[in-house]
Amino acid sequence: MGQREASDARSWKALAKNNTNGSLVADRLIILMKRKGVPPSEVCRRISLNRQALWKILQGNTKNPGLLTIEQIVAAIGCTMTDYYNLKEDFDNGEPADEEATEASRS
Repeated sequence: MGQREASDARSWKALAKNNTNGSLVADRLIILMKRKGVPPSEVCRRISLNRQALWKILQGNTKNPGLLTIEQIVAAIGCTMTDYYNLKEDFDNGEPADEEATEASRS
């Protein structure tokens, strides 16, 4: 594993651990970033968003990030708002589905 991949892996773990407020917005954005393989640092670079602002959103600390901000983040990830809203299928009782567990259950 290269240095960048290791850093990205640490970022995903930190995001999952730190989203203690149970923010559905944060959960959806994190899932989209993981699926597309786009780290938070790349999202910030693509839309010129302050790194701390994105981390607050992804940690669930920003109560209302605003629809325009969410749209910009989703576009920077390489997804559409339809992708974002369709993630409701990946949630069971308000919890994001584990991608590996979902794949295993399909086999």
